[in-house]
Amino acid sequence: MSDEKDSLSPATTSGAYDTMAPRWNVIETLLGGTEAMREAGELYLPKHEAETQDGYDARLQAAVLLNMVEQTLDTLSGKPFTEPVKLNDDVTAAIQENTLPDVFTS
Repeated sequence: MSDEKDSLSPATTSGAYDTMAPRWNVIETLLGGTEAMREAGELYLPKHEAETQDGYDARLQAAVLLNMVEQTLDTLSGKPFTEPVKLNDDVTAAIQENTLPDVFTS
């Protein structure tokens, strides 16, 4: 079987998606809070070189994650809508007539 992607398959992901996917794992773990961080173990809380396994396990169980990511996402996702949209002078009549009614309709 070839390692090449089947570009016609709906399961095929883009290069941009493939680049970003590992980064989303960090966000998903952070959104999972302390429990998810502890489950991830050494991925996000590395064991120190001279640390015993018992010492690491104790440190891992004592680690707490203050989940500010969810609050930040909630706050920032609404930020673009805090003020009405203002059009620049260079917006064409065609865009104003054909596109903008969909944007400004509540």
